[in-house]
Amino acid sequence: MSILFVISFLSDTFTPVLIWKAGLPAQFRWISHTAIALMIIIAFSKVLREGKGRQVLLFISFLTSLGMIVAMANGQGIGPTLWGWWLLFKGPFIGLYAFLFSYLSRHYEVKIIKWCFGLTIVLLIAQLIQYFGGEVPGDNLSGTLGPFGTGHLAIILVFSLSLMCGLWIAKGKKIGVITITVIGIISSVLGEVKLYFYLFPLYTLISLFILIKYKKGIKVWNATVILILITCVMWGFLKLYENVFSEEKLLNWDSISKTTNILRYSEEYGWDVGRSYGTKYVWNRINKNFLTLAFGGGLGSRGESRSFNVAGLGTRSDLINYSGTSLVVILGEYGLFGITLLLIIITWVSIKLCKGAISSKNVEFAGLQFGLLIYTVFSPFLLFYNSAWVMPLPSLLYWSSLGYVLSISRRNQLLIMNHVPHMV
Repeated sequence: MSILFVISFLSDTFTPVLIWKAGLPAQFRWISHTAIALMIIIAFSKVLREGKGRQVLLFISFLTSLGMIVAMANGQGIGPTLWGWWLLFKGPFIGLYAFLFSYLSRHYEVKIIKWCFGLTIVLLIAQLIQYFGGEVPGDNLSGTLGPFGTGHLAIILVFSLSLMCGLWIAKGKKIGVITITVIGIISSVLGEVKLYFYLFPLYTLISLFILIKYKKGIKVWNATVILILITCVMWGFLKLYENVFSEEKLLNWDSISKTTNILRYSEEYGWDVGRSYGTKYVWNRINKNFLTLAFGGGLGSRGESRSFNVAGLGTRSDLINYSGTSLVVILGEYGLFGITLLLIIITWVSIKLCKGAISSKNVEFAGLQFGLLIYTVFSPFLLFYNSAWVMPLPSLLYWSSLGYVLSISRRNQLLIMNHVPHMV
């Protein structure tokens, strides 16, 4: 693993709780940002010097120019625009860095499984310490991820589940999926995370489908047993959740609909905006004329940084001061063009991962690709669910994994053209 990856990973894992509980100065959270900034500078320099990866850099430059032009045309200052650039493009630059320096991460496909598994164990242990220390299950019971960190926790659990499902597809071993499922259920109940309950059966069903259709690695009766186990796990999770939160039913669809469409204000927390309401709200904000609908309000228009005291023009002009989930931010900043482009990129990446996984002769590498495929296919929902695009650990893990996979796949293609055996 790159030393910058390790620094960013450890910082994002432990500084939130140390700042919250141990009085660590808040400035320490910038350690991770500094490491990522160095990745960006190094990657940018290498592209300019050697030319490899220039298509990605040109594509980011195009999107940057378009977003800045629209933002400046709407009268937005440079501060919010730069902050919006950082939030939107730091993830892709992590991927570009991993693509360019994949040789620094030998056997990454094995190491990333261990890192994710270790991370979920650490978070669960920290959650249990919090719980037995008197912390009430809810938004703050997120392990080391700090106050209101359960959204971050949910995406980490989902990403880890994706990788374990990928490994199951490639190797046929279910122990990883079973273990991460148990961890995910306990962690989700403690953090009152409902997302895992809905995505777990979908992920396992998709894994079964791929196993049966492409890998021929499972018999029909075995699949039936697994489906029964999935049903039992879902029922157990449901009962465990309702026993911890006896006042709330997990499958209360009226409650879910009300929550996603909510708009309320409190003196302590400010505006509480539901996901569906927020999406409709921002849609109405950009649906003023053709240009705004097509290209949004510009780069950074829906961003906000309390540390730098900057906020995008769209956020500042809102009566409810609402930034939104990642999908809402992309819609607000780049309009229908941005959403369409996002779906095209997701489709392209999914096809690349699927083809690479099926053709790979290395089961660990194939497992990583299958895992990333599952996560990528469901990413639009995750981006609608919360700010998954900018969440530090999921962003670092996903983009570094994707960059590594694309780099090794490209290198293998070149080796095949030259009749040389695969690297992995």
